[in-house]
Amino acid sequence: MKYISEWKLKEWKLRRKIDAVIIWGGEILTEENKNSYRYRLASLLFCLRKPRYLMWGIQLPIKRFNWLLFRFLLKRTNRIFARDHETVHELKTYGFNSIEFFMDTAYFAYPRNSFQQLNGSTPQPSEKYIIVNINKNGEHFFDEILQDVKEYIQEWYEVYFVPVSIGTNKEYSDIFYYHKLKTSLKLEAEHVTLLEWKSEFEYFVKMLAGASIVISTRLHLFLIASFIGVPTKVYPYQRKILKMQNTLKDLSIKT
Repeated sequence: MKYISEWKLKEWKLRRKIDAVIIWGGEILTEENKNSYRYRLASLLFCLRKPRYLMWGIQLPIKRFNWLLFRFLLKRTNRIFARDHETVHELKTYGFNSIEFFMDTAYFAYPRNSFQQLNGSTPQPSEKYIIVNINKNGEHFFDEILQDVKEYIQEWYEVYFVPVSIGTNKEYSDIFYYHKLKTSLKLEAEHVTLLEWKSEFEYFVKMLAGASIVISTRLHLFLIASFIGVPTKVYPYQRKILKMQNTLKDLSIKT
């Protein structure tokens, strides 16, 4: 309720004037995220009677109370734009037909034709390297990723760690897992380097394009790497990862 109470009066007045609401951003409705359905309803309190549109990840609930919230959310939903084919199929089976597939925009985050080197037109980088990400949600895969990294280092690969999220809570900041990876590697830690993406995105994407493989627990890093044609190994900490992998296969996109 803090989310509601901190709104300013001016913002309340502006919200009353809107014509429709778009709810989007990642896996918006899923029991894998606690209170997901209740949170979305709370964010609609100022405009419950307005038409709305849902975008991207949706999973049909299992718990009875969440079903009630879900039906209420769908009541005034004009259309759903789902980023995976599984969601489209499930919602149509459920009886909601105003839904269509709309690919996650992270997949198109950079112009693919900028990286023709993937087809051999530009020389490959002199050093062999891989790109890795680990985050809190994928922490239970840490030992497996650590083993992957060790095997690549033994084959004379360098390792670049991408901190996709840098939050104030140390456990939800990917930097925490960068240091944990280096500590776990001990003497081999010298082969691991931090690769920043926010300040120099051009450079980051060029590095991404030259990697031998991207090992990730982040959905959007996986999608961008797939878009520019880099081999990927993704650890599915949530069902959304598997759904997007299947979607890319359905589209005949090699990952």
